[in-house]
Amino acid sequence: MKIEILKRSSDNINNKNLIRRYRAIRQISSSINGDADLLDWLIDNHNDFLEDMAGKLRLVIKEEKDGVMIGEATRSLELIQPYMSTQEPIVSDNLVCKNCHGAIQPGWKHCPECGQDQQQIYCTKCGNKLDSSWKICPKCGTRSS
Repeated sequence: MKIEILKRSSDNINNKNLIRRYRAIRQISSSINGDADLLDWLIDNHNDFLEDMAGKLRLVIKEEKDGVMIGEATRSLELIQPYMSTQEPIVSDNLVCKNCHGAIQPGWKHCPECGQDQQQIYCTKCGNKLDSSWKICPKCGTRSS
C-alpha cells in the first residue's frame, strides 16, 4: 500500500501545480518517516525507484525558489539518504530560514516570515549550526570560512 502512495507521490514531484508538488513531497516524508523496514525493503527490491525519487528531490532542492518546498524536499531526502548506496550531499543555492524554512536573501539579518535572527553561522555543506570559534563542521567535516 505505501509503495503505491510513494510511486504516486514521486510522479507528482514534478507537477506544474505548486500545491500538488508540495503535497507529494510532504506525503513522501510522512510515508517513510520512522519506517526503516519500508526503506530496507525498497533498497532490496526497488532501488532504482528510490534513486529516481531521490534525484527528483535533489532537483527540487537545487532549483526551487519556494523556501517551504525546499525544506520539505530536504527533510524527505534526509530520511531516504541514509538507506541509499549513493551518499550525495544535500546542497541548495537557495537560502532558507533554518527556523521556518521561508525564503530569505543573502545579507538579510532576520527572516521576514518568523523574525528569526539569520546571523547564525551554518555549515555550507550540511546546514549544521556552527559556533563561530569552530574551524570545521563537527557533523560533516567541512572547513568553515
